[in-house]
Amino acid sequence: MKNSTNPRAWANAGRIASTDAAMNDDHPILRDTALHRAAHCCADSPQGKRPGVGTLAEGIFFACAVAALLLWREAPLFRTLAVTFTAIVLEALPFMLAGSLAGGLIETFITEERMSRLMPTGRRGVFLAASLGLVLPVCECAVVPIVRRLLGKGVSPAAAVAYLLAGPIANPLVFLSTGTAYSFHWSTALARLALGYAIGVSTGLFLQRMFGPGFRDAMLRESCPAKDEAPSCACKEGHLHGPGCEPPVTGGVPRVWSALVHGSEDFLDTCRFLVLGALAAAVAQTMVPRELLAALAGSPVLAIVSAMAMAVGLNLCSEADAFVAASMRSMWPFAAQMTFMLLGPMLDMKLLFMYRAVFRGRFIAVLAGTVAVSVFLAALGIHLLFKR
Repeated sequence: MKNSTNPRAWANAGRIASTDAAMNDDHPILRDTALHRAAHCCADSPQGKRPGVGTLAEGIFFACAVAALLLWREAPLFRTLAVTFTAIVLEALPFMLAGSLAGGLIETFITEERMSRLMPTGRRGVFLAASLGLVLPVCECAVVPIVRRLLGKGVSPAAAVAYLLAGPIANPLVFLSTGTAYSFHWSTALARLALGYAIGVSTGLFLQRMFGPGFRDAMLRESCPAKDEAPSCACKEGHLHGPGCEPPVTGGVPRVWSALVHGSEDFLDTCRFLVLGALAAAVAQTMVPRELLAALAGSPVLAIVSAMAMAVGLNLCSEADAFVAASMRSMWPFAAQMTFMLLGPMLDMKLLFMYRAVFRGRFIAVLAGTVAVSVFLAALGIHLLFKR
């Protein structure tokens, strides 16, 4: 347990622990323990600490955005950037909202015991989690809040990674959109689904072996809901103290309301990272010449690399990116097209920012490197086997 030296935290702790202390007047150890536990919560609350680097960076970002709007709003390049940024955000928001609501429903209606029965442990859980997209067919923007809640319910990190990567690809909506984009050649859609599933499972198992027993601690940010990490909340639900910390809710309407509250918290928490990622993607799309990417497509390896760069930079929804890939058939070999459809839903620019709402920076770097290498090797294998 960490100790707080913040006077305000201890003052808040005194108020929070007053009831417990009064109940334990005859037991000084229990009274002092209640005070320390309450101080732990208050030290982690917004009232108990100064704004962090992230908060200051967000303030600087919005100040720069307002300044740019005032200075360059008439410039054609800035208008293009603004339209691209708005399009990315508007395309992603409905799916992210749907995923946040799904995460809220999981948090409220699915207990840890039920989740443990539904999701087996070990490797079987990883293989099953990668196929959850078949029953939760959402795109990559919606997967992040769902994964956040699944981790809070005790799902293993390896299983969460498998669903995070495979869920946006191995689902029926993406299968249908891919087949439609490729003139109903369902073999292309099936290959995409199978490769997405395989990369999700293999990455989850690889990272599990790499991080070992400390996988969860190495993966999650301190502010992310985590199993068995709650210090002292009255709800005794095994999660970090925060705005949604309250006793278990019973009854139909209150539980639905609780799900909406949890979903809105997830939505607002990840939305800021979506905005940052959308801006970075809009800058990349506006500033990087397309001729440069076309020139790189002369060789299969360079074509795969250029497809990876476009997948990261364009930030397309997994239910729409197949149409862009199919339109590049005259410039890219099939291996590069598949690269574009695999990497984007796993590792585009806005996702890298959204992952920060849940994961630690070092874990994101390891995840990104593993996914990039896996997709590159899969695409190279396609080219060598089928010469396409």
